[in-house]
Amino acid sequence: MKKILSILLISLLAFSATSCGNKDNNNVENSANEVQNESTSNEERIDRSIDSIAAKLNLGTGKDISYDTLGAIGGKEFKNGTVKIYHFKKDTDAYKKAEKNEIETLESDAFNEGFVLCFTKDKDKKLISAFKDLRFKN
Repeated sequence: MKKILSILLISLLAFSATSCGNKDNNNVENSANEVQNESTSNEERIDRSIDSIAAKLNLGTGKDISYDTLGAIGGKEFKNGTVKIYHFKKDTDAYKKAEKNEIETLESDAFNEGFVLCFTKDKDKKLISAFKDLRFKN
């Protein structure tokens, strides 16, 4: 009697274990991978500030510059004034004009979610690429 009961319990256990191995299990694994990828990409995101951009791009300490006449909400220069970053509210007309290089006193070289990168001398293509690749925290 004990052997029959043991075999019955083992069979029941084996049956229940195999019934769990369906497509939903793959979906759980995929969801876990997506969460892991998302957390990895969130770690790469930076704060939405000029100082965070400068730190990520290794520009050093910046010096505040005039920005309000451009319609920006912030501005700093780096590398002895050869690199400038301005912060705009991205849905404003001022930012849209900056994207189109329609602001006379501002020659824009790259844009990223409300931020504008400018060079006063030679343009650094690697820096422009790194700037465009930045992702910000929500």
